[in-house]
Amino acid sequence: MFETMIHSTEELNAMAVHLRLSENFSELKLLASEWLVPDEHVQDFIAGKRVQLAEIPFEEREYDSAVEKLRAEMWLIKDQMFTDIVSKYLIRKAEDNPVFGMQVLQKHKTIQKCMNYIMEQAYD
Repeated sequence: MFETMIHSTEELNAMAVHLRLSENFSELKLLASEWLVPDEHVQDFIAGKRVQLAEIPFEEREYDSAVEKLRAEMWLIKDQMFTDIVSKYLIRKAEDNPVFGMQVLQKHKTIQKCMNYIMEQAYD
């Protein structure tokens, strides 16, 4: 049903949030299976342990600074509430602490993973 409406991971996540809020878990699971989202991610998303259903693929791009990387991810995620607040905090911290900035530049460090960790810790 949703195949004609959803063309990107961003649209997938927006629909997933809508389905979760409306407690339409059967459609959410169907949508996730069509997009090959792992069952563990689906269950964590439904339980509130993940901020988004699917990871938005970030380009394998080299960034000149942690601030540049964080701003690029903020723009792609487009969550003007909780994620933006956390991202702005991380940007200030990276500007003030060069060692922290170097840690942020590691390829495996992303805002999405940070947000998922925060959500998981809050849930537990």
